[in-house]
Amino acid sequence: MAVAIIESGSTKSDWVVLNNDYQEIVRTQTIGFNPIFVKSEDIHKEIIQNQDLYNLADEINQVYFYGAGIRSLMLRSIVKSGFSKVFNNAEIFIDTDLKAACFSAYNGNPVIVCILGTGSNSCFFNGKEIEEITPSLGYVLGDEGSGNHFGRILIRDFFTHKMPTDLQKSFQDKYRINKDEVIEKVYKNAFPNAYLATFSKFVAENKEHSYIKNVIYKCLDEFFIYQVLPYPQKTETEINFIGSIAYYYQEILEEIAEKYHLKIGQIIQKPINNLVEYHKNYILK
Repeated sequence: MAVAIIESGSTKSDWVVLNNDYQEIVRTQTIGFNPIFVKSEDIHKEIIQNQDLYNLADEINQVYFYGAGIRSLMLRSIVKSGFSKVFNNAEIFIDTDLKAACFSAYNGNPVIVCILGTGSNSCFFNGKEIEEITPSLGYVLGDEGSGNHFGRILIRDFFTHKMPTDLQKSFQDKYRINKDEVIEKVYKNAFPNAYLATFSKFVAENKEHSYIKNVIYKCLDEFFIYQVLPYPQKTETEINFIGSIAYYYQEILEEIAEKYHLKIGQIIQKPINNLVEYHKNYILK
């Protein structure tokens, strides 16, 4: 018998499979299973194409999936249906990426937990219950400070010629994009948020440029304004961060936190290791 633990964003899913003694036997990745953008058939197809997972399908008797986009029973059922078609002998638990972030960031004390990756979100976690004061509004209306927020700003500034001339040329040379292509990928194709987030690589490559520094600061400051400052516990507890954007720009996060007289605790790039340990300590006993 085996247990699969999955932490999924919109771009990719990290998997760890444990044996009956809770020792790791498989670590792998698949695409992200955000049910806003994928169907259960897509999930099924992706899993069976992964040989490591397909070979263990009959042995896995518990699946713990935590993912972006799990906002309703209908969306939850899309993911569960996709998993059920592969793991016929498993009890399947589906929950939010925010729950995974809470488990990963929890250190025994109440904490504000923030996700900063392809998308963004935040909550207060007391060890048992999650409190969301400012729920995520997704990549169109929300996701402040995320990779796709960076992408939205870069694309807008590129096409409206608000980007400095040197970066305008570098951006065009790197991506060779035109307006019609962008409109198609953002408004008509699958994974528009992940597409927008791909441009955050340009941010990382040019992070010392004054324009890019301003973009990073503006986006992360908006995250604090909309996703952190509304919490009444903000000055009493640590603020822990999960995700690649938080990890790469932690110095700017620290600067903004200091401005608001807040304290940052852990910044975790990939939550999967902490998530597995949480399951070993609190759930799988």
